Amino acid sequence: MRSHQTSQSVSSSAPVPGKNNADISAFHYVGYFIIAIPIITLLSIIGYKKYKIAVHRHRIAKLERLWHIHIDEKTR
Repeated sequence: MRSHQTSQSVSSSAPVPGKNNADISAFHYVGYFIIAIPIITLLSIIGYKKYKIAVHRHRIAKLERLWHIHIDEKTR
């Protein structure tokens, strides 16, 4: 009986098909973008409502000052 020895080299790191770093970082940016859109929209709506409230209060204060001026002029 003969004994045959075969030697095969085994590499410790085989190339694995997968995604490169550019694809992974692009997915991160897309994820941040998807999360940022609703947050920015919500903050814009809140800011606009606060702005409208401030303008409304300013107009009311201006009208009250005008009414007091006219009342004072009529009573003299």
